Amino acid sequence: AMVSTKSSMEEEGLYTDDDALFQDDMEYFNYLADLYERSIEEQMTHHIHTGVYTLDYFARQDGKEYVVYAYGIPPQTLERTTDIMRVDVMTEKQQMIDAKFDINVEMDGCDVFVKLNTQHNGYYYMMVMECSYFDNFPGMTQEEVVRDIWVTNLYNYTVAYGMTLSQFIAMYCKSGSTLEAQYSAKASTDHVVIAFAVDDQTGLPCSELSKEYFTTFTPDPSDI
Repeated sequence: AMVSTKSSMEEEGLYTDDDALFQDDMEYFNYLADLYERSIEEQMTHHIHTGVYTLDYFARQDGKEYVVYAYGIPPQTLERTTDIMRVDVMTEKQQMIDAKFDINVEMDGCDVFVKLNTQHNGYYYMMVMECSYFDNFPGMTQEEVVRDIWVTNLYNYTVAYGMTLSQFIAMYCKSGSTLEAQYSAKASTDHVVIAFAVDDQTGLPCSELSKEYFTTFTPDPSDI
């Protein structure tokens, strides 16, 4: 059994074409076999199941249509022996709240002091990023990039490393009306402080981003 976004399957012509979808899967399985230096037969033992099978899948996008699909494939031949059964599934849309964060930035050279104030009574996260970092993701907004970073961390810790959601939130998130933090930043560089609320039931961002931009000082040549 496998899962993919419906939009990507439709774009690649895999949503209705069983042969193309199976060929695409086998190319992926062969890629994994090469990556982990396994034979394709050994690799397929990680993907072929018998009897009742429960598939746990971390959907990276909320409010998105996915396709769960399965087909018969005996390990002796690795040839598809049935039609492909597809089921469309829509992930639940994350509920957003009106949470705002007042961010104040002060600098002493490249030492940056950030103070956050909020009336939000739940969990939130604050981060400092160089503005140029977003140039690595053409076509994506800052909101999309930040969410992707967050969801990747959420996946890595809760799915790959087995951390519970409450442990992840306790490690990453803060609560309370005030937060003070200090950062060492790169000189002569545009930065942005970003804060957003986090849903403790889903682990996902649940508010718009609050942002505060600042530029670190250019050092005086006499100080170098």
